[in-house]
Amino acid sequence: MTIHNSLKFFRDKRNLAQKDVTISDISNYSRIEAGKARVSEEHIKPFANKLSVSVSELILYSGFDSDIKEFQNDINAALKQPESTQLQKKIIDRYKKLSKISTRNNMELSMYYTIIAIFSNVYPDIPEICDKDILYTFLHLINLDYYTQFDYLLALNMTFYYSSDQLLSISKTMFPLQDPDKRPVDTIKYANSLMINIITMQIYNMDYSAVIQYINLAEKQKLAMENHYYRFLMEYYKHLAKYLQNREESELNKTKQYLNIIEDLYDPNTYESFISEHRNLINNPRYYLDLKTFESAKIRS
Repeated sequence: MTIHNSLKFFRDKRNLAQKDVTISDISNYSRIEAGKARVSEEHIKPFANKLSVSVSELILYSGFDSDIKEFQNDINAALKQPESTQLQKKIIDRYKKLSKISTRNNMELSMYYTIIAIFSNVYPDIPEICDKDILYTFLHLINLDYYTQFDYLLALNMTFYYSSDQLLSISKTMFPLQDPDKRPVDTIKYANSLMINIITMQIYNMDYSAVIQYINLAEKQKLAMENHYYRFLMEYYKHLAKYLQNREESELNKTKQYLNIIEDLYDPNTYESFISEHRNLINNPRYYLDLKTFESAKIRS
């Protein structure tokens, strides 16, 4: 739904005529609803007031970020059905389109490297991440003054390619999330998932002291800790890191308790990814470090 459709949607729900929504300095409202005239930012609030809805709700329904929403839906669908030729074509076509852009904005950059990071080992037409890509995206991220949804999405999907030192630099610049109360849900979700991925990577790298430090940093983010799943994972990984560091049976038992809760509350695939990761690390803490690849590690959001 575009902003034009959103205006019409709420006007119809309110049983209002177009003249009831027109504001004094806009005489072409009918052209706006028809998608033939642009809606400027300064008119969003007056329109929302006329329709008796909040600006955020009007924008949410409008789907200003329709392109990124469509992208997310395609990515999730392709992950679930990698054998689908239709979805494969959509992903590859988008990759080819993005690859032809010489100077990508943050959204395009995020989409481009998300596709490569996720599908390079799935679709033969998509190349693998190279050292140049890793350095380029890392320098891009740490040199930004302010981080948006696209930046957290980029960092999230590139996490498993960065070194421990690079992850430390990223965590220092991207956390805590600035202005959390003004951020949309997806931005907070990506920031939370990025921190979870960083913690997971440090467990794989056997840097358990760093894991505890990251968790302490994560726990200072009040808004993030209000997310029960995020808070739950912080506790799970804290006890897992402590067990791997000190081999105390009580810590291992706590991780098993959390796994039992995951089995009860979440889908079988989520549970299986956790139980497999847990088993590999308990049996051999070097498992992922020796494997030199983190293909089996799911990006959890």
